[in-house]
Amino acid sequence: MHSLILAALFIFSPDASTVGSRPRALPSQGRNLETGAVVVGLHALPTAARVACGWYELAELPPPGIAVSNEYWKVTGYTFNRDSGLAYESYEKAWRKVKPATYSKMRVVVALKELGVWPQVKQWIIDQDLYDEYLAAQDFAEDDPAFVQGRAALQAALGLTDAQVQEILENAKIK
Repeated sequence: MHSLILAALFIFSPDASTVGSRPRALPSQGRNLETGAVVVGLHALPTAARVACGWYELAELPPPGIAVSNEYWKVTGYTFNRDSGLAYESYEKAWRKVKPATYSKMRVVVALKELGVWPQVKQWIIDQDLYDEYLAAQDFAEDDPAFVQGRAALQAALGLTDAQVQEILENAKIK
């Protein structure tokens, strides 16, 4: 049982409602919050003694599953139970900001020239009145509406397979 307590995470709360520390290992000593007495050997003491010093063991309750890669569960707070000495995490769904992939304009053009389709692609860009934007662009971003529209239209018009398009973009990806 001693090793289980050492591996567990604890949260310090002086009043069983506010958090005084992030989850961490239990310290070896604490201070009784009512008497002010220094308490040594918290690891070996019963739950009531740890709670008297404001230390609650973090209950291991996993949040629900995650549906997409940029979604995660953010800890929003804790609920403390003085009787059990446990702290329970509260969660809310949050989103990581995912930077869209960008592609080297030069590498894409080289690949399209190697396939012999660059003249058709260039003409499509001109026909869509996007040539000035094409010249000004440093690179292509996968979330740019013109890039998304152009990729789909050109793939269909040129008869490129998904695998061919994926290979071109993978080789042109800016890392």
